[in-house]
Parts: sequence; C-alpha cells; structure tokens
Amino acid sequence: MNLTGTPELCMIAADRGAVARLQQTSLATSLRMQVPIRAYALARLLAKIAYGYAIYTYGVDNLVDVNVLPGILEQREDLAWWVGGSRYAVFESDGLQVPPGVHQIGSAVVNGQVFVVIRLFARLDPRAPEYMVVIGRLREEPTPQGLS
Repeated sequence: MNLTGTPELCMIAADRGAVARLQQTSLATSLRMQVPIRAYALARLLAKIAYGYAIYTYGVDNLVDVNVLPGILEQREDLAWWVGGSRYAVFESDGLQVPPGVHQIGSAVVNGQVFVVIRLFARLDPRAPEYMVVIGRLREEPTPQGLS
C-alpha cells in the first residue's frame, strides 16, 4: 500500500495507528474509496456557514436582500446561483488576510455585496478548495456592532 505522494482522498481516522497497521499487514498496492456527497447539501452547508459568519461580522440588521436565506430555509432551490468557487485562490493572494487554521473563512464587501470565502480543512491540505458565497447586500449605513 502506497500512502505517500498526493492523495486523492484524505481520511481522518480516529485510530492514528490504523493506517500504519493496514499498510504492514496488507498486500494491497492502493486504496480507493468513493464517498457520495449530495452537491446541493454541500451548497446548503456552505451557505449556512457563510451566513452565520456574515451575521457575526456585519450584524443581522445590516444585511439586506439576503440571497442565501431562502435556500437555507428550503423555500427555494437556487443556491447554485449564490454558492460556488473561483479559479483564483483568494487566501493565497493579496485578497483576504486570514491566518491559516483548521478552516479558513473571511469576507469582503464589493460594490455593496457581501462575499464570504470558505476553505474547509485548510490545515490538512493546502490545496483544499475555496468556496465563495454571495450573501446579499450590506445596508448603506450599517448600525454599529457590539454588546449592549
């Protein structure tokens, strides 16, 4: 079993020694798994993460015309319009400056629109994909955030 090089699939085992034991006791030369993922469920998960981050960053009262909320609430199935990717790596460019962690998330306002960029499991694989979510518009005159 060859576990070096560029893996096609990253497995996170609860038992750290499981892969080493399998490698020592198996005659297998490779390991491959197919994990079916419903694309729309992934888009909905990303929209929920991004919307929560946008609320945390800008405040729920400062977001108007929220594009992703009907999809999150399962009122519409239009998240493909608002959740996607970019051919440009935002976190590795002069874009969002977010320290590397297990996950990366950041936001920007461009022409009044709130964009959130998410990279799940960034620490496990530096080539992990970035997802971009168009949340909606930011209120023209945001109200200050803070605890009362």
